[in-house]
Amino acid sequence: PMQFWKRIAWPVLIFATLFQLLVYVPGLGIESYGNRNWVQIAGFQFQPAEFLKLALALWMAAVLYRKRRLLTSWKHVFIPVVP
Repeated sequence: PMQFWKRIAWPVLIFATLFQLLVYVPGLGIESYGNRNWVQIAGFQFQPAEFLKLALALWMAAVLYRKRRLLTSWKHVFIPVVP
């Protein structure tokens, strides 16, 4: 249901952002070819940026859905999403 996705958009965005910060934790963040974007937890290695991309898409969809009646003005489309 749409209500579920709207309700979890902010918590998922916050969680994904904090998850992204794990790359800077010594022992968890892994550097590969000079780029530190990987995290290794319990033998699994992954990129938190992928979760953040999904969270941003969900958050943007929730914001634009909330403002759907105002989207005829370019300011209401770009201001909440672009910054």
